[in-house]
Amino acid sequence: LLPLSDKTRNIALIGPLADDSPNMLGSWAGLGRGEDVISFHAALAKHVGEEHLFHVKGSGITDGTDADIAAAVAAAGKADLVVLALGENAGEMTGEAASRAHLKLPGRQQELLEKVVAAGKPVVLIIFSGRPLTLPWAFEHVPAVIAAWFPGIQAGPALVRTLYGESNPSGRLVVSWPRTVGQEPL
Repeated sequence: LLPLSDKTRNIALIGPLADDSPNMLGSWAGLGRGEDVISFHAALAKHVGEEHLFHVKGSGITDGTDADIAAAVAAAGKADLVVLALGENAGEMTGEAASRAHLKLPGRQQELLEKVVAAGKPVVLIIFSGRPLTLPWAFEHVPAVIAAWFPGIQAGPALVRTLYGESNPSGRLVVSWPRTVGQEPL
């Protein structure tokens, strides 16, 4: 599935972190400012053209409605390819003194993921987090998963270059990725 081809006409960009500039800075942003971030949505729209990009939030990081999820599934149905941008809130769920009891996708994001995958379109999942999350369902059902972490002010351009093969992820992680929270600590 990766790298994506410029021949892919219509892309559904779905997820609460697709156009969330402040979260791209992560927990230790220092002097980083959200207004300096080039969002993934902005960079992808520039690359493919806004008319070929169906952007739907689908859910919030910790909330969402049935209507939000239905709109995401409808957008996926119109697209040739789906890119999901899911993960954690950098300021509240990761970093110092921000432990979580469960390392799954928060809120209704797992439900969003499953329903969008069920639409039958090719899916690329991009995970934004400050730690590995437990994603066994995603690893079994999604053909391409990228751990983006919190990539900083050039998040959008860097992810677009990676998706289109200008930069090739090596597939080597600096951490072990757990199947369940019971494996921690690794």
